[in-house]
Amino acid sequence: MSINQVLRTAAGNPDPERLRHELQESGEPEIILRRAVNGVSVAGIAAMTAVTLFQSGIVTHLPDPPEQDFDSEKVNSSEEAYSYGSPDGPLGIANHAVNIVLATSGSANRAWEAPWLPVMATFAATPAALTSMQYLFYAMPVKEKA
Repeated sequence: MSINQVLRTAAGNPDPERLRHELQESGEPEIILRRAVNGVSVAGIAAMTAVTLFQSGIVTHLPDPPEQDFDSEKVNSSEEAYSYGSPDGPLGIANHAVNIVLATSGSANRAWEAPWLPVMATFAATPAALTSMQYLFYAMPVKEKA
């Protein structure tokens, strides 16, 4: 069995033309939400790309957002940002990429045709959401004071 066949089977065997049409043209609420996941994930990749370039030493300065008392460099150079065995920037990019794959896999009826896909998408997004909340509400303002 080829990788193409494995992936199509896992996605519920959607017809490629039907999948293309649904993803690009459908107004179904499920597809609209999946497009939103893609948009947010692409924006997340863009943000984490800048962080990754900084964390790996390719760029030496990150601009701060207009928010007062926010120190991008301090937060992205913190011990916690490097505590996963890798800087957190590349890990964030990988997580967003997985979200994009899962959001674009399967037809509009995937909850019935491939019910594991929405479950897997939830499992993939939940740790990132919890980690982001922890950074935003604890690590940055309380621990790093930045």
